[in-house]
Amino acid sequence: PITRAAYVGVASESISNGATGKVTIIGGINANQSGLSAGSQYGIPETSTSLVATDTNPIGIAISSTEIYLRAVSL
Repeated sequence: PITRAAYVGVASESISNGATGKVTIIGGINANQSGLSAGSQYGIPETSTSLVATDTNPIGIAISSTEIYLRAVSL
């Protein structure tokens, strides 16, 4: 499971283990997502590392189908 200590943000691209890449941090807008519902809250469940529409471990709110605003984390 993901923990507060391990969370840094949401990847803006696919990043392989050990590779470098762009990550959007809290307070930023990640515009490289898909399938989001504007106005819905998204989080990361304890058993996943993927964003899902949920109130569990919220990390941000979708502002369009491809953009999420990352706000205070509750992991």
